[in-house]
Amino acid sequence: AAARMPMHASRIEAQLGDFSPEAIVSVANAFLWFTADAIATRRRIPLHLFLHEDWAAIITLGRTGLTYDLVRAAARTRAAAVLRRAASRFSVSPGMAEEVSRTYGLDSLVVYPSRGDDSPEPRVRLRPARAGRPVVAHAGFVHLPGNADLLRDIARTVGERGGHLDLYTLHSEAELKAKGLVPPGVRRAGYFPAHEMAERVAATADALILTASF
Repeated sequence: AAARMPMHASRIEAQLGDFSPEAIVSVANAFLWFTADAIATRRRIPLHLFLHEDWAAIITLGRTGLTYDLVRAAARTRAAAVLRRAASRFSVSPGMAEEVSRTYGLDSLVVYPSRGDDSPEPRVRLRPARAGRPVVAHAGFVHLPGNADLLRDIARTVGERGGHLDLYTLHSEAELKAKGLVPPGVRRAGYFPAHEMAERVAATADALILTASF
């Protein structure tokens, strides 16, 4: 798919009309960033990339084995060429910057995610101590094995105490089951706008687990 994405450049450029961009900004996720790179190269304008995940690991689902290892190696070779051409690279966390340096030997500037209009109010949320079963919350995708392993461990620990791990995610029940995240220790809580999610977690959970730090 990555090899085919530059072929879309002509069609996208045709939609620009008289507009002549001075630069292109893209996110190194999925495959459209390869189209962005093709347009930037053709027009000889800067490409600025935001990095928030190990792209090669994501597209291979972090799986191991000869086939996956070969695909991952090829994906990193293709990604490296684009990353080197980019006029600037921005990582969303120090950990991502370390990953880019370790994997590609490239520097990147850490720029933390910004707050939008739907962001929760930045305040400490407290509720009275309560007796009962522990509830731990996690929000976001569970797409890498290490993340799923950690959440399974948490679910088992709180489950032994009669509690639950609440997952605020867009994953379906079937997708969570495939990762071993199943009831009764795990509950799929749904996915909500950021401000609403903050209030729901504050009202129902004893702890929020962050598997990656921003």
